[in-house]
Amino acid sequence: MKNILNYLSSELSKEAVKVESIFQKECQVWVSRKLACKLIILGEAPLTREQFFYNKKTGKYLSFLKQQYTTAKKLKDDDYREFLRTKGILNLDIYQYPLPTNFYDNDKNLILFDSNFINSKIKSLENKGIITPNTNFVYRYQKLIDRNFHSSLQFSSNFKGAHITNEPIAIGANAANINPNLIIYLP
Repeated sequence: MKNILNYLSSELSKEAVKVESIFQKECQVWVSRKLACKLIILGEAPLTREQFFYNKKTGKYLSFLKQQYTTAKKLKDDDYREFLRTKGILNLDIYQYPLPTNFYDNDKNLILFDSNFINSKIKSLENKGIITPNTNFVYRYQKLIDRNFHSSLQFSSNFKGAHITNEPIAIGANAANINPNLIIYLP
């Protein structure tokens, strides 16, 4: 396991820095427009920097929200990200490193989970005014709920929003459908 951690710290840290840079550019848009987040969707991590949601191509990622909010008109990636901004929806990844999902799925002891990483992101978003006391938090997948991350997440003392720890926002095959029980949390 030590060899794996050494590999992560040397090789993947470069990719993690690039992913973080892309995410910070997204945050700059939110700050410059004084946008406040109404809903944070806690996801796993991008598979690669190229497949990161806030990079150029979004593909089918968060397609359940496209179904919820769009008509038959197909949105371009930039239009879709802009649409999510105007609705106050931000995707936040729990893990730092862009790894294939099976790495995280097989990490039964949560060696790849770094609570300092995600908590520093939450604190940074709070400091920037992107996360407010009324921001709601949901998990994208059931498997993220099952890993019990919520016990490690730290919010400011004035947090009043919902932190849904029992149901994921996306359900069904490949998590392509929105959970009807959580529609009330969508802005």
